[in-house]
Amino acid sequence: MAKSSSATAAASGRTKRKSKSGTLTLEEVKSLGRELLSSRAHLNHAPVLLALVSPSAPLDLALEALISLQSFFVPLIPSIPSAAAAAAGDASSDPELVFGSWLRQRFDELVTALVELSVSPQSDDAIRDVALDALMDFVKLGKDGKFQSAIYHKFLHALVHATDPIEPLLELLGPKYFKYADVCYFTYTTLDKIANSLGIRTTGSGKGALLSGGDGSENRGVIFIHNIYNILGHVPVIDFQNESAFEMLSTVGISSKGEKDSSKDSSTYIKRKLKLKFTKAWLSFLKLPLPLDVYKEVLASIHQNVIPSMSNPAILCDFLTRSYDIGGVISVMALSGLFILMTQHGLEYPKFYEKLYALMTPAVFMAKHRSVFLQLLDTCLKSSYLPAYLAAAFAKRLSRLALSVPPAGALIIIALIHNLLRRHPSINFLVHWEVDESNSNATGEANQTKKIGADPFNNQEIDPAKSGAMRSSLWEINTLRHHYSPAVSRFVESLENDLTVRAKTTEMKITDFSSGSYATVFRDENISVRPNVVNIGALFSFNSTIGRAANVAIVAAVSDINNDSSILKDTKLVVQMQDTNCSGFLGIVQALKFMEKDTVAIIGPQSSVIAHVISHVANELQVPLVSFAATDPTLTSLQYPYFVRGTHSDQFQMASVADLVEYYGWKLVTAVFIDDDYGRNGISALGDELDKRKLKILYKAAIKPGAKKSEMAAVLVRAAMMESRVFILHANVDSGLAVLSLAYNLSMTSGGYVWIATDWLSSFLDSSPRLDMGLMSVLQGVLTLRQHTQNTRRKKILSSQWSALAKGDSGGSSFLLNSYGFYAYDAVWIIAHALDAFFNMGGNISFSLDPKLHQVAGGTLNFDALSIFDGGRLLLERIRQVNFTGATGPVTFDSDGNLIQPAYDILNIVGSGVRTIGYWSNYSGLSTVAPGALNGKPSSYSNTNKKLYTAIWPGETTTRPRGWVFPNNGNELRIGIPDRVSYRQFVSSDAQTGIVGGFCIDVFVAAINLLQYPVPYKFVPFGNGRENPSYTELINRILANEFDGVVGDIAIVTNRTKVVDFTQPYIGSGLVILTSVKKQSSSGWAFLQPFTIRMWCVTGVFFLIIGTVVWLLEHRINDDFRGPPAKQAITVIWFSFSTLFFAHREDTRSTLGRFVIIIWLFVVLIIQSSYTASLTSILTVQQLSSPIKGIDSLIASGEPIGFQVGSFAESYLVNELGVSPSRLKSLGTPDEYKDALELGPRKGGVAAIVDERPYIELFLSGHDKVAIVGSEFTKSGWGFAFPRDSPLAVDLSTAILTLSETGDLQRIHDKWLPGGSSAAQTDDLDPDRLHVHSFSALFLICGLACVLALSIHGCVLYNQYRRHVASSSDPAAGSSRSHRGSLRSFLSFADHRETEFRKSSKDGAAMAAGGSGSASGVSFTSSSSVSTSMSR
Repeated sequence: MAKSSSATAAASGRTKRKSKSGTLTLEEVKSLGRELLSSRAHLNHAPVLLALVSPSAPLDLALEALISLQSFFVPLIPSIPSAAAAAAGDASSDPELVFGSWLRQRFDELVTALVELSVSPQSDDAIRDVALDALMDFVKLGKDGKFQSAIYHKFLHALVHATDPIEPLLELLGPKYFKYADVCYFTYTTLDKIANSLGIRTTGSGKGALLSGGDGSENRGVIFIHNIYNILGHVPVIDFQNESAFEMLSTVGISSKGEKDSSKDSSTYIKRKLKLKFTKAWLSFLKLPLPLDVYKEVLASIHQNVIPSMSNPAILCDFLTRSYDIGGVISVMALSGLFILMTQHGLEYPKFYEKLYALMTPAVFMAKHRSVFLQLLDTCLKSSYLPAYLAAAFAKRLSRLALSVPPAGALIIIALIHNLLRRHPSINFLVHWEVDESNSNATGEANQTKKIGADPFNNQEIDPAKSGAMRSSLWEINTLRHHYSPAVSRFVESLENDLTVRAKTTEMKITDFSSGSYATVFRDENISVRPNVVNIGALFSFNSTIGRAANVAIVAAVSDINNDSSILKDTKLVVQMQDTNCSGFLGIVQALKFMEKDTVAIIGPQSSVIAHVISHVANELQVPLVSFAATDPTLTSLQYPYFVRGTHSDQFQMASVADLVEYYGWKLVTAVFIDDDYGRNGISALGDELDKRKLKILYKAAIKPGAKKSEMAAVLVRAAMMESRVFILHANVDSGLAVLSLAYNLSMTSGGYVWIATDWLSSFLDSSPRLDMGLMSVLQGVLTLRQHTQNTRRKKILSSQWSALAKGDSGGSSFLLNSYGFYAYDAVWIIAHALDAFFNMGGNISFSLDPKLHQVAGGTLNFDALSIFDGGRLLLERIRQVNFTGATGPVTFDSDGNLIQPAYDILNIVGSGVRTIGYWSNYSGLSTVAPGALNGKPSSYSNTNKKLYTAIWPGETTTRPRGWVFPNNGNELRIGIPDRVSYRQFVSSDAQTGIVGGFCIDVFVAAINLLQYPVPYKFVPFGNGRENPSYTELINRILANEFDGVVGDIAIVTNRTKVVDFTQPYIGSGLVILTSVKKQSSSGWAFLQPFTIRMWCVTGVFFLIIGTVVWLLEHRINDDFRGPPAKQAITVIWFSFSTLFFAHREDTRSTLGRFVIIIWLFVVLIIQSSYTASLTSILTVQQLSSPIKGIDSLIASGEPIGFQVGSFAESYLVNELGVSPSRLKSLGTPDEYKDALELGPRKGGVAAIVDERPYIELFLSGHDKVAIVGSEFTKSGWGFAFPRDSPLAVDLSTAILTLSETGDLQRIHDKWLPGGSSAAQTDDLDPDRLHVHSFSALFLICGLACVLALSIHGCVLYNQYRRHVASSSDPAAGSSRSHRGSLRSFLSFADHRETEFRKSSKDGAAMAAGGSGSASGVSFTSSSSVSTSMSR
């Protein structure tokens, strides 16, 4: 591609600016976009902008880059070459072709980025919308106006294979683009291909291959199928009966070869094509291994959404018949589709009625889809061509079921039987059998079937033809006359008179009965008297943020309930409201007033404090309390059974706060709260949740209720002195805003601080139509929570009507709806549903006197007016069992009395408003996906799946605050240091001058100086100055709070890590053994030292073995190995040992002998070289020796062992290694080390000293005749100790790593400690002699070679011997020869030369040939030859 030099320079400049700053600014991105659009000379800006089109890029930069790239590529789309042409352009020298290829690659990259932005859950909603629009623009702007199906296929492929919920994207895609016929067409086409590919993967490896595998492929396969179904479900059902023209996204539409759909039959053509693709897509989808939930959803809607739009619905017969054959609920759900195919599309299913008969079980009358099934059953049995036996079988099966199903089922069975008898008069005989007793013996079988007391019907038979129904009767219907349900008995009586007279009856409408249940039957038969008016009360603070919204919401709910005829029927609900004015005393008074007025339930109270008090009254008088705002987690149903929380407990809110703290990596928090039941119990729940996550509350800043600002400020000042900078504010609106304002004035809302407010703040913000800018400046960067409410129909209606409803507020000030308003609205509906169920169950409103109150009656208090609600317990049970969808979402209580699906929105206050950065639910934890979209999906509550959008923190920064600082309480850190007497190079302190120094001190000071915050400290020596202190006692001073940390040569050992936290080790350490050594002089027998005795013996034996093996292999063919026995023995010994010097004179002639010699010479070479090297080392290198070889030999010696005073070596030797304390001797100074080693164990000294390596290396730098023996038998290091969970330990660890990386740590080490290591001295101590095991592999190889060679030689020799015997011996003589003679003969044969054997074999063959002419000929030559041979 041709580019000017200026363009290259400009691109280079951009790259340099980017590399310097790390990321581009918004202005730079805009400039890059303008330059890219202005000239082809700036094409290199395209990759830079493409890098910004990513979910992880900043939102403003990504949007700007995306818009610029879209503007750049849209005009170029018609000229962009295809992928094949682009590949050819890569190999071309034509600049335009190269440019086209480059352009194609960049365009493909942009499409990939747009797909990722659209599908990725990390994408912001704004950029997802823009990315989707840009992608669809590219789709419709294809070459010659064609639909870019390749791009759309890539997008749908990513959508199907997305593992995160795709519903939000489909909600965006559906209304915008699924209205176009060509989009629907290519959607079906792509889904057909994807489903086929998934199906191939399923059948390619056997059934279920797609959903198998332990790597999560099963879950992914289920998700893919769910995604395909969701996409198909979001494509609107096309009305093919409509003659209007189809709307197209692209110019050409779905026609092939670029033709426009302009012909008069284009509408018909499009319908045909759409139907075809629709059919293929659904068929491919239905072939997949559908999960059970998808299977049921498909069957439930296939007759409405799929069959009418298919080109040939009959092809679904396999799927529906297979489903119908499964049985159970699946068969019931498949019946609708199958019935349509049979009645409208000519499907013949011979066993349809047999399967339908088998479905008639009691379970079907309890199924969710029983209504549709029973209506279809009635329709299927309507045909007048139905055989009599089949109609009789169904009637009899139904009548038998009537005995075991609920009353509602019995009613519909009676209606079905009535219709059957009316439609099929041929089975009317089932109603009544007359038995003629006088003719009972006349004819056999017919009369036998009419035997009184016996029913020939077999209810277990699945074939209706064999059930015996034609010989039975409907005696069960007569039994139902005495049914326990009056509705059933009356229904039977009303029908039995004219049951068989068709002219006098009409068919029953099954729809009038099919949706019945126990509740409807009891409701219809209810003998209770529903009152005209039911009084309930409401207790809350009218003039509070929550109370104002609740007031309007409660009034709206009462109005909606009274206008809804489906609930409470003619009973009017009346709510009487009382203002508690946030006073516990007034709340009690108002509650008692309600009890005087026969109130059956109370909405409220709003305050948790008041709820604690009033709940005792409610428990006594059995009046349920349904609170919409009392969130105190201690208000449980165990202590307060009549308290029902109609909102979510603070237990869940505090769990979400704890998850937030854990997500951002903070360890300590400060809790600021109002010191009442609401505040204390909420913070207590927070502490419990933090403990589960190994976090904690550092300081509880309690503010008394009604505190003055000066008192609040004093509490905040004390909190600011603590190290935590994460504040959890749990208060009411007034006190919470006051706290934040004071914190702002105290500069506690600036950078580095974190404020997390509970949902009181979101309620205030949601209710305020206009927010004061001064207040918003105080709240900048604060995180708050809001109870999550789903976008339900009632919520939408209430929100749309809120402005009109709020106008009547007595306060006169405008306010908006908050989440507690929705819960107040639902609280009224909870009571309404419970009352409706209460009345349906026969409940009556009545009250009785409380005998306990009667005992304390008297005085001016009118306790006699208080009475117990007799139906309170039943009403409470109905409240606990409500199940409906309210304004907040599903309203159902779990076994603990909590609303299901608790969830919270996580809000970040930025600028003049709030932004949602994520959600929390007890099902999925922290997530950027709304909780409603995750319900029903596999739970993902884990730390790895937590995710939130970026928050703006106080100080207008996106960098996560550290969350703690050094406490600003005016106190210095008390750092304990050991007051050492010895090895003061590590730690030293001067009592006169107070100067502290040493290697450890310098490391600590250097690490402290690297921290980003000041840390005041002072060193406090620990010890008596006469001996080294106990380091265990020094660590324990941290636990006693005498020291804030300990710095020095502190070894990191297990028992110390259990009580304190250590920093990163700044020097390696470990226990080693120091002992005295002496020089070892060589003797006249030094040449024997390289090998052990066993090695000498094994080597000598192998020399003899090799000589013997070679002799055996060479004896028959080599004259050097023949002769008298003495000579041969000497030859074997001489030959074998001469190989040591490679000086053997004897020649080896056999192949096997040479094979053995080659291997043996290699072994000899290795042994000789090793011996030479070892002997050279012994004779030339000065040797040091010590009887102590390591820790094992030291323990086994039983001699005294020295250790340093205060070191952990003493406890390690005693407790871990089992050394007797009597053997241990404490040593304090290097001089004591030297004296003890020089004296030795026999003169009152020690055999060795066990100490940490840094001390030993320092000691070795000034002393000789001592050395480290053995290896280091513990591995540890030195670190600085701090209290548990101290953030300073973490920051200092980071600083120590920085010192190590920069080399400062090594420079401090070289300043105080010797640079060389004494490890080399250990190498001179008694080097190991060469053992057999070092050469075992060589000896093994050599031995195997010998065995192999001898085996082959033996086989060959035996084979020759057999031929020799066969050619020279009489068979009769051979068979009579003894075994001893045979062995002697074989050994004699083996001793002869091989040439003699060959000669005798030839002579034997010649004699045999000569004797063939004369039967009596004798071969003297052969005999003499053998005799001669045997005489040798």
